[in-house]
Amino acid sequence: MLRKLTIALLAAATVLAMADAAGASQRQIQIIQADPPMLSDPVGTLAQFRALGANTVRIIVHWDFIAPNTKPANGSDPNSYPAANWAPYDAIVRDARKDGIRVDFTVAGGAPRWAEGAHVPPQGLADKSFAWKPNATLYGQFVHAVGERYDGSFTPAGASSPLPAVRFWAIWNEPNFGQDLGPQAINGSTVSVGPMMYRNLVDTGWRALQQTGHGSDTIIIGGLQRGRARLGG
Repeated sequence: MLRKLTIALLAAATVLAMADAAGASQRQIQIIQADPPMLSDPVGTLAQFRALGANTVRIIVHWDFIAPNTKPANGSDPNSYPAANWAPYDAIVRDARKDGIRVDFTVAGGAPRWAEGAHVPPQGLADKSFAWKPNATLYGQFVHAVGERYDGSFTPAGASSPLPAVRFWAIWNEPNFGQDLGPQAINGSTVSVGPMMYRNLVDTGWRALQQTGHGSDTIIIGGLQRGRARLGG
């Protein structure tokens, strides 16, 4: 993991240096991602990113990392999710604001077991980033909870001030990758179903962001994986 992070940071530094050398516009987005160190040490990691010249950090908000073990009574309410599970993301948005770095939240899977369809394959049971036939309605409720928490007016219990607003979003992560959204196809991989599932996730996720005051934000859809990956039935 450290080696991969080092390579990623070096690559980012090279790209940013090239952009600077070319007289890049200040309006260009210089984005960087390294989720594990961001979640464990946002202050130190953001300082490194800022030194590299990044002005935006991308964070994948994993649904099942934040979700409780059982289906909440109101999945649209951020208070229905354990406060400790929100804490790393709260720290990221607060520290990023101090550093003048924009946050891109990609609200993605894996899906909690109570939000998945039947017959989850063995690899899905072992991988927390996996999502098998995720329920789009329940996903929309989760996006609503995330959007409400980071609308700029939400104050967590015990805090003295509201959390900063997030104004940059992506709906799901690599929906054409079988481990992120499965099955991609059925009937011996002859009938594609991944695009339909993703469209439903986009519909509910988009609606949730509109409902929580993010209608004027940057919202990205269709963030696909390059290459091919199958997981079908």
